Amino acid sequence: HRLDAGPGDNEMAGRLASLAEGGDPGILLEVCVALGRLGWADSPAWLEKNYVQINPALTHAAQQTLRRSKNWPALLKLLDEPEGKPIRALALRAMADQFVPELVDGVIERLGAEKDARRGFELADGLSRVYKKPGPWVYWGYCPPPRPANTVSWERSEAIEQALDRVLGDKDQSLRLAVLRRMQREKISTRSATLGRWLREERNADHVAAILSSLRERPAMETQEYLAAIVTSKEHTVANRLEALALLAADLDEANEGKLRDLAQSTEDGPVMASLLSLISKRPKSGAVPLLLDKASSPSAEVRAAAVEALAKLKAPEAGEPVRELLKDQNSGVRRAAAAAAGRLKLRAASDTLLRLARDTDAGVRRASLESLRQLGERRALPLALAALTDQQTDLTALACVGDLGGSEQAEVVSDLGKRSLSAEILILAIRILTTWRNQQDLPDHRQAELDRAVAELQGNHGTLVRWNVVGPVVSSSASQIIKRVARPVSDTKEANEASVRRETVFAQGSESRIKLAAAKGVDGSWLAYTDVVVSEATAVQFSASSRGAIQVFLNGQTIHRGDQHAVSEADSERFAATLAKGTNRLLVVVSPLSTKRNAEFHLGFRRKSSSAEHEKLTQAALTRIGDAQRGRKLFFDVEKGKCIKCHRLGDQGERIGPELTGLGSRFSPIHIIESILEPSRTIAPGFDTSTITLKSGRVLTGIIITQTEKLLTLADNQGQKHEIIKSEIEERQTQPISTMPEGLEKQLSTDEFIDLITFLISQKETRGR
Repeated sequence: HRLDAGPGDNEMAGRLASLAEGGDPGILLEVCVALGRLGWADSPAWLEKNYVQINPALTHAAQQTLRRSKNWPALLKLLDEPEGKPIRALALRAMADQFVPELVDGVIERLGAEKDARRGFELADGLSRVYKKPGPWVYWGYCPPPRPANTVSWERSEAIEQALDRVLGDKDQSLRLAVLRRMQREKISTRSATLGRWLREERNADHVAAILSSLRERPAMETQEYLAAIVTSKEHTVANRLEALALLAADLDEANEGKLRDLAQSTEDGPVMASLLSLISKRPKSGAVPLLLDKASSPSAEVRAAAVEALAKLKAPEAGEPVRELLKDQNSGVRRAAAAAAGRLKLRAASDTLLRLARDTDAGVRRASLESLRQLGERRALPLALAALTDQQTDLTALACVGDLGGSEQAEVVSDLGKRSLSAEILILAIRILTTWRNQQDLPDHRQAELDRAVAELQGNHGTLVRWNVVGPVVSSSASQIIKRVARPVSDTKEANEASVRRETVFAQGSESRIKLAAAKGVDGSWLAYTDVVVSEATAVQFSASSRGAIQVFLNGQTIHRGDQHAVSEADSERFAATLAKGTNRLLVVVSPLSTKRNAEFHLGFRRKSSSAEHEKLTQAALTRIGDAQRGRKLFFDVEKGKCIKCHRLGDQGERIGPELTGLGSRFSPIHIIESILEPSRTIAPGFDTSTITLKSGRVLTGIIITQTEKLLTLADNQGQKHEIIKSEIEERQTQPISTMPEGLEKQLSTDEFIDLITFLISQKETRGR
């Protein structure tokens, strides 16, 4: 039976078949297997009389016996049996995945004549599975994903496609939808005209969504008519109309940009119109400025905001007056859009209004106003920006504003924000600003030195190394001399030596603080990069490094690490310990590229070792292992165990007592996320200081002040409870240098649970609006 020897002896097969007449299940199974091995042509008729659903083994054997009989007419005849008859279900199983022209033709014929929707889908499903043959076999992995669609066309592929397309015109909508989804699964082409006719009469939201998904694969010229009809029809859901609009706009060329304007003329004000106006703003040749000016006075706030944003992007000179009017709008979203537009359009006449809006109750309006005042160079905004540095919702925009409108006299404020914030965005921007001020030509040498030290203190405080002086590439014969000049911190006797080295200032990028270096361009040499960090006392640290190329790390002139060449630079792939001396420390990295034609890059950072052995163990585990983000998500939203959601907001869930955590993984490095849980009082985010309030009644409350008016303030404690306090009843109010977030939250979690939670938090990469 292991040989493909063709059909066996028919007489022998008949004698074997008669053995099953006694009804013994064991004999029936063995006979069925034997008949399959013999390839007996009369097997379908024999199974029609003898097959019963006894167990899976017999069902599988019977299925194989039907296939090996190769009696396709008889197998097709079994498909005509009544619904619910076991032999028909067996025939459907035997038909599956059989690339036999005669069988496919018979199924197509029956599908065209079938009146019952359920039976029709079973036939269509069988055809979809043999639309194409499997391609070359590829190992999917130990735990494979769902089977991919087949890829190799064969002689019946076109006929199957035509047959299934005819089903999409069936009067039974449930059959149409089921077949369409099966076609999508097997990547079977659909016809735009067929789907278009269906769309004209279809109003079920799920069905329309499925049709739109298929239209995504069709040529734009075939689908524009159908998509436009959905966009302008109120009978469809907003979600489907927006999807249709996105599909239509994606394939519009420059010559057809005016179609969006025409669509807007036929669309009511609302979310679809707002999306249309947003798309129009990206097409300057659409001729839609008159339309946008008209929509700037729409009754819909969403449309007004979209209109003014579009006018600003198109830099329409006629937009000045509408923007100034909308700066006074009652809707905060409209005010936000108008405030942003004022800066883009350089509306200096709007400066006074923007100064007022920089104190608006809506954080988005405050950010947009400060950004526009920065673009306008309005120095009157500087005090407002300095005040906004204490608000986590505006600190990044305010810092950029201080950087452009202020000067080195604000260095202490900028440095203080950089030290208090854990945000990588804040740190990088603060260091860039301090460096810009330091490089001003008229700045005295001692002020330059002070700003350099401020940068080194920020880097020492965070362990994130942002500003580097880069030299190279240098040939090997020169590298040792340059290393001697720059490997130690600058002193009075060495300053001239370092100043004689040509170097370029380079800033690290992203929360991983990577430094990217150009290709050596034919020079067979190395890149040298050095930076300074300042710490207030001798500190034991753990460095993390990664590189594209061989790497050598010096600390104050002594080698502390050597790494082999790496083809791929993996984050934190190497870890090593060292001790930073009190005061200024010089870190020098030497990177040897893999070749003169490939770019080099590296990352270097450090963290202070924890004084607690348990914390150090958890930190090492979280840095070196990857947990399960889904389990971490459950812990985060578990009010009793994780407790995070009681005080922090993530997306549209949670409270706004503690810092916002949306996009956490994009703004903070993994070590800062870990330390914020293990040692919450190490660094307290601006605006989240802990207050202790003693009432005249003797009651003492501790927490974060989240809102306050002239007469009342609301304080939230570390359990997420909110307390309204009448200000006149306050006896004493003090700010504490500790976090409201309680210590020891990690004690309620196992090591694996802690790692899962950290993995989930790091995975939150969507940057929040600032």
